[in-house]
Amino acid sequence: MNVIIRFPFFTYDYIGLLKKESSLKGGDIIEILQDQLLPIIGAVLTAIISFVGVSIRNAYTKYINTKTKKEIVKSTVEYVEQISKNLEMESAEKYAEAKEKAMEWLKEKGISINDTELAILIESAVNQFKQTIKESTTAKES
Repeated sequence: MNVIIRFPFFTYDYIGLLKKESSLKGGDIIEILQDQLLPIIGAVLTAIISFVGVSIRNAYTKYINTKTKKEIVKSTVEYVEQISKNLEMESAEKYAEAKEKAMEWLKEKGISINDTELAILIESAVNQFKQTIKESTTAKES
């Protein structure tokens, strides 16, 4: 007794003989596409959408972290300038205090930063702070 199993392109005889089908019907091709090709396309689209989603999330996180770093350093520089008026600190002491406070605050937020980036952000914030003071002084004199 032979058991015959039919596949889209061939027939498998249980005894082990392969017989090629002579022709495909139009409905067979559509069935093959639906059964085999659509799940593959779905998997590829899922992978692409996942990759795009992860990329967007990473870019957004990087943007927010950079923005947060700048805001924290700016606030820290303003804080150090405010307390240094009472304590008469030198610029090296102000820099060290700003660096220490900014590192603490960023660590609390779970944001990592290296020393070079922090130094650049502190110098930039100090420069902006000086520009603001210079502009306000010029405006008062006018």
